[in-house]
Amino acid sequence: MCKEKLIKFYSKGWEISWAKNLDADWNVLSNVYNNRMLDTLRLIKLPKNAGFSLLDVGCGIGVYSFGILKEFPNCNLKAFDLSKRQIEFAAEEIKRFPFKKKAVFFTDDAEKFSLNETFDYIICAELLEHIPHPDSVLKRILLHSHEDTRFIFSVQSSTEKAK
Repeated sequence: MCKEKLIKFYSKGWEISWAKNLDADWNVLSNVYNNRMLDTLRLIKLPKNAGFSLLDVGCGIGVYSFGILKEFPNCNLKAFDLSKRQIEFAAEEIKRFPFKKKAVFFTDDAEKFSLNETFDYIICAELLEHIPHPDSVLKRILLHSHEDTRFIFSVQSSTEKAK
């Protein structure tokens, strides 16, 4: 999907309707999605109290970001999305949680972002299937890695999209 269509889609308040799938503690109410997210979090092979840096590329309203911070409260997380509205929503919601100082949410383009740092983990969940040229995103991600960076990618299957 082209960026203009994505921006138009997300400017209609999608994040508020999606948030109805979350309880007050940001637990996902859909078993299918929750299980997929938990499977993803299990890929972070660190003790629960470990300190590490993580970049969430295309974070949407921050569902994975919140899940990571709840599971690993000492994680220093940076998360961004193309949708300013979704980032504003996530940044407002995180204020209710004790790990709020461990997260930075900002608006950026996954095909063009540039930060002056590298990360221990980089997650890109359910984004690449929406990007016309995913190779450009992957190149940007590699620029933010070091030799020990762990990458976590997930793509929604066509059968999941149909549900």
